[in-house]
Amino acid sequence: MATTIEISSFIASRPDYYDGWPHITGTGVTVARVGLLHSNGMSPDDIAYNLSLTLPQVYAAITHYLANQAEIDRQIAAYDEETLRIAAERRGQCPG
Repeated sequence: MATTIEISSFIASRPDYYDGWPHITGTGVTVARVGLLHSNGMSPDDIAYNLSLTLPQVYAAITHYLANQAEIDRQIAAYDEETLRIAAERRGQCPG
């Protein structure tokens, strides 16, 4: 008899890991990263190859990203904004 794998087993989120960002279980790859790569035209096969993932992992991440795209894109924008703020702050602290 074939074993059924629940798609939810591919994605995890913990407050103490990547600040709670959803990620592919057992990896350091966030759903946001896979989603952005896919949105920018990278194929699932190429994502799997470049990030050392399986196709089921990639498709689960893409599915999770698309189902939660507005929230994940909001988190990405907030992260980018904070990164730019910190960089500007640090530039102001550098002598010369």
